[in-house]
Amino acid sequence: MMQKSGGKKVLIAGLTFKPDVPDYRNSRVKHLIKELQDYDLTVYGYDPLLEKEIVEKEFGVECVAPNTNVDLVLVAVNHKQLEEMKQQGVFGNTTVVSLRGMHKNG
Repeated sequence: MMQKSGGKKVLIAGLTFKPDVPDYRNSRVKHLIKELQDYDLTVYGYDPLLEKEIVEKEFGVECVAPNTNVDLVLVAVNHKQLEEMKQQGVFGNTTVVSLRGMHKNG
């Protein structure tokens, strides 16, 4: 059983239905956001293909820049732009975890 993590911040990057497509209908990320919030995590969202207003209205989280200071970046949808950001060091020293294995080597 997982413990509540109190105060940890997570950025979910990639919110759309599938990679490199700006369609967010049927995105399963909403369920992931709810699960993380149930463990007292502060969840932020970012998607290079979506406007800030859409992220905040449709996903119910604050849309922040990809270089925001968080404890974990969780890549839910593997957009090519997110891979490029990772390679360019945009996420800094923050641990980046991909649900689809995009960031296996670094």
